[in-house]
Amino acid sequence: DMESRIQARSLQGFLLAWETQANGGSNYTAASWATHLPQMLTQILKAQNANGAFYWNGYCGASINYMNAILNDVLIRYYTRFRADSAIVSSIRRNADWMWETQWRADGSFNYQSLRCDRPGDTGGPSKTPDLNGLYLTTYGWLYWMTGDAKYRDIADKIFTSGGRPQFLQGTKQFNQQYSSSY
Repeated sequence: DMESRIQARSLQGFLLAWETQANGGSNYTAASWATHLPQMLTQILKAQNANGAFYWNGYCGASINYMNAILNDVLIRYYTRFRADSAIVSSIRRNADWMWETQWRADGSFNYQSLRCDRPGDTGGPSKTPDLNGLYLTTYGWLYWMTGDAKYRDIADKIFTSGGRPQFLQGTKQFNQQYSSSY
């Protein structure tokens, strides 16, 4: 029961250790990390709901959507740099379809999280977040590359165009969120 961002950072840490050690950078062997990576992937994919969402009980069982996008980025890295596991394509596709069908807003952004949590101290909810649009681009662009389905290319174009409006990029954090992985 971890949020998607923590799942992503944990998997990313293992991947970076494997990548570094695969080039002879440590006393530990890359093979030891290579045995742990598939185990961690299995645990993460078990956390995905059948509808494609990754919900987290820490926010009343909501999906924190931009964290799903961060996790998808790391799953793509796993697929392209460590092992091309078809379960990753299926997972990312289900998550992307769920987000697009249920979390995309008429204002041109995704909901910050999938539902409002009315516990004291929790202020998030299904509010607009165009400054986070850039975090979703790898998911949809990669799905287009993997599947050839033009719908994912068109979705990525719409997300990019909506997030790039100047009024939403007023700080360095927002600028980086929009453009750090959108190339």
